Amino acid sequence: MIQFLKQLKCRYAILIFLSVLLILRYTSSGIVFAKVKDSEFILNDFLIYNYLYNTIGYLLKIAIVTLIILGGTLLSGCKLKLKQVLKTVILANFIYFLRYIIVIIWAAFNWKTYDMESLQTFNSKAFLTFKLGDANHILAQFLKAFSLYDLIFIFVLLLFTKMLNDIHWKQSTKIIFSSYVPAIVAYTLFSSLIISM
Repeated sequence: MIQFLKQLKCRYAILIFLSVLLILRYTSSGIVFAKVKDSEFILNDFLIYNYLYNTIGYLLKIAIVTLIILGGTLLSGCKLKLKQVLKTVILANFIYFLRYIIVIIWAAFNWKTYDMESLQTFNSKAFLTFKLGDANHILAQFLKAFSLYDLIFIFVLLLFTKMLNDIHWKQSTKIIFSSYVPAIVAYTLFSSLIISM
C-alpha cells in the first residue's frame, strides 16, 4: 500500500481526493434532504454551491498547508520537493472525510427517527470536539476550536511525511512541529481571540 502511495502521481492524488469528496458530500447531503419535506432549499442549487464551496475550501487549505510545510522543510534542513509535500498533504487530508462518513452512519442508524431538528443538533465535527460547555474565556474558545480530527491530522501528516518521503521520524517531527503545528496554534489562538471579544 505504501509503495502504491509512493508511486501515485500528484495529479492522480488530487483527482482521487476530489472524487471521494464529491461522492461523500453528495451522499451525506442526499441523506439530509431525503427527510426534508416542503423545504425552501432546492437540492440541486444547494449541492452545486456546497460542492463548489467545499472544493475551493479544501484546495485552498491544501495549498496553504503545503506552503507552510515547505517552509518547515527549509527550517529543518531537509530537502523535499513541492510534489512530495503536496501529495503528502493531499493524502493526509483524507482524515477529514471521517466527518461525512459519521453523518452517513448516524443517519443510517437513525433513518426512521431523525428529522431536521435532530439533524441540526447533530454536528459531525463537534462529535470529536472537546466538550467545555458554555465556557467563554480565551482558553475554552481555543480548546473548542480543536477537534480530534485536527490531532489525528497532525499524526497522519507526521506518519505520511516519514513514510512517503523515506525520512526518519526525527526529521518528520522536526518538519511538522517547526511549521504546521505552530501555524495551526497561532491561527486557532488568533480566531479564539476574535471570537471571545
